[in-house]
Amino acid sequence: MDVRVLGQIEIIDGDGRRMTGDDLPRRARQVLGVLAARHDRVQSKDALADAVWGADLPGNATAALEHYVSVLRRALQPGVPTSRSFIVTRAGGYVFATDRARLDLAELRAAAKIAERRPGQLDVRERIVELAPELPFAEDEYADWAAPARAEVKAVLVAALLDLAEPAAAVDPARALRLAREATELEPFTERGYRLAMLAGAGLGRADEVVRWFDLCRRALADDLGIAPSADTTSLRDRLLTELHTAAPATGAGAGSGAAGSQDRPAGERRRGGDRRKADRRASTQETTQPETGRNGTAEPETAEPETARPGTARNATAQPETARPGTARPGTARNATAQPETGQPGTARNATAQPETGQPEIAQNGTVRNGVAGQEVAHDAGGVAGAVGFAERRRLAVVREPLPGPLEVSAPVAFVGRGAELAVLADGPGVIHVIGPAGAGKSALLARLREEAPRRVGLGRGPGPGGALRLGWLRTALHQLGRPADQALDAAMGERRPLRPAELDAIAGDLRGCVIAVDDAEHLDADSVSELRWLRERGPRVVVSYRYPSAITDRPLHALDADLVLRLDPLGERDLPADVLAASGGIPALILPGDAAMAGAVAMHLARQRTRWMPPAAWEILRLTAALGTLRVEQLAATGGLDLDEVLAAVDRLVHAHLLVEGPGGSVRHRSDLVRSAVAAQISAAHGHHLRDRLATA
Repeated sequence: MDVRVLGQIEIIDGDGRRMTGDDLPRRARQVLGVLAARHDRVQSKDALADAVWGADLPGNATAALEHYVSVLRRALQPGVPTSRSFIVTRAGGYVFATDRARLDLAELRAAAKIAERRPGQLDVRERIVELAPELPFAEDEYADWAAPARAEVKAVLVAALLDLAEPAAAVDPARALRLAREATELEPFTERGYRLAMLAGAGLGRADEVVRWFDLCRRALADDLGIAPSADTTSLRDRLLTELHTAAPATGAGAGSGAAGSQDRPAGERRRGGDRRKADRRASTQETTQPETGRNGTAEPETAEPETARPGTARNATAQPETARPGTARPGTARNATAQPETGQPGTARNATAQPETGQPEIAQNGTVRNGVAGQEVAHDAGGVAGAVGFAERRRLAVVREPLPGPLEVSAPVAFVGRGAELAVLADGPGVIHVIGPAGAGKSALLARLREEAPRRVGLGRGPGPGGALRLGWLRTALHQLGRPADQALDAAMGERRPLRPAELDAIAGDLRGCVIAVDDAEHLDADSVSELRWLRERGPRVVVSYRYPSAITDRPLHALDADLVLRLDPLGERDLPADVLAASGGIPALILPGDAAMAGAVAMHLARQRTRWMPPAAWEILRLTAALGTLRVEQLAATGGLDLDEVLAAVDRLVHAHLLVEGPGGSVRHRSDLVRSAVAAQISAAHGHHLRDRLATA
């Protein structure tokens, strides 16, 4: 039996059968987590119950705890006698016995002890880094019982990364830079990590990297601790810059060798490559990329597979091929991006407004933009946008509310609906804006609309995507759109496989004051591209980048491009759509379709499958039950589906955040979209539906 808790919980038995924490009831998973965090130490039932439930202890906590231990034993070791279970009953409590099951956390702790005794033994530190692709208990990262173990693993991992980076700085500076970056992302207040990154940058001949890492150190310490870097860090910066300046004539070519760009992969990538199970775990638990139709919220593929546009469909709902150029309008294709809030993220904006981070310009729930930078407001009226910040052309933007015959009979194109608030912020907001939302949120369409409104001010490029592309392609496209090409500098950098030099960037930035550089699908930008964006921003244009959601960039270079405003997109609502279209689509833009009912059902089923792929199996069963039986309370779902109530509650949380279910009174839920409900119900036979109704009646 192999139990892994570093990252998300994963259990693999001797026959290769694999389970994850999502396959277990939430409380059972937490019992397993507490026992694993405190392995080989007996935990009394009272201590376990306090850790799992805290102040919300059930009436008979001991009985509930015994029930979940029984659930764990049956689920993880079916057919194995209790006396042979790795969850051992001892001294009136329970213990996770690592002599009966391998536990990666126990192995890491043993390696940490060896590393402490043997400072120069690098293979032990390599093993620590390999064992810990992530901090433990990712499902319960905010639980009190998980905090000590997470802090312990973080400290061990940071020390191992830095111990590996130190000797690598002289012989493999690109690797040393990756290791130092990972360490500082885990622990941003360790000056040793910044110093090693500066040394690695100098080893690559990159004076800009030395300056950048010192600046990151200074800001981290000043913003959160109110202190300045130590004298050692400051003197190291000065010494490295002096040495690089002195050696510049001899090493100018080397400085542009591109080592940082071609070898300096996103933080964490090396560890992922060394530990296949993390990639496998992500593939099975994370939300997969969904195709996004439409210029403004319907499927815009984020993979390399384009979706063909369907001619004659509504401009608010049709497919946009991946190969389409940003900002190019096509007859019969969608013009209106809807906003789907980030799944599972609290505090997303309401009523198609943007909710910024604390201290940033605010867009209120009534649709008023409070632009903290320009001190201006944009207010919505019944027809869309009454005022605007920035572009005079936006005065012509209006919400078209032509009466639609029905949810599946849209014949005339629907104009770009709403989004005046978001467009105003993108046009005249703060210096760096991150536009986020899952596939289908309309990020690409919003940026394309921004460019359409001010083609002389906005240059829009597309990031390289997961498969990679020619570096600097995004910048070449944006500069050509702005009428300020810099092909000579870009061709030289691309031909020599190096980053742009400071003088080249200064020359480009000098012509871009007052402009906006926008990069769609930016999450795969490499470290050099992010550095170039930062350099450009500091000298002229504003920057807008789009990607799916924050977790998509946590271990990628784009994470270093600090946002002045994070703009989360939200779905269309009753202000934007007629009641019948809203009921049919649930405000999900990919479902605002023309009159082909068969196509509507296929798209609805595909969307439901995509949005539940990252969820536990109970989520799909709940969609089936509510499709066949209508509005149900969570207790009825559990009884009719034979599901654990905790499983139902966890799945309902995900389905509501994915905008597939909507909550009603008394803990009831129903389908948000009539199209999705009909598509799922069509997969249930009449006999099965009759059986479900009988079970519901007796539940």
